[in-house]
Amino acid sequence: MERFATVIIGGGIVGCAVAYYLTEEGESDVLVLEAEELGSGSTGGSFGGVRQQFSTPLEIEFSRRGLDLRLVGRDLHAQ
Repeated sequence: MERFATVIIGGGIVGCAVAYYLTEEGESDVLVLEAEELGSGSTGGSFGGVRQQFSTPLEIEFSRRGLDLRLVGRDLHAQ
């Protein structure tokens, strides 16, 4: 039986982003489990977008980070 230091259940945007940032911080023993394909669940089925216009600097920063996470998920899915 294989063992992993970190197992992430769900390969949507959140699961992929968590895996990405863990590896960026040096974790190399990460497994992402997804029933189908990465991003095929509620992340892939959502019609929402990442809003890019807000009125406060904090909201603008959150939206920019959200776009970055979306791109990370897309890139991980392409691998």
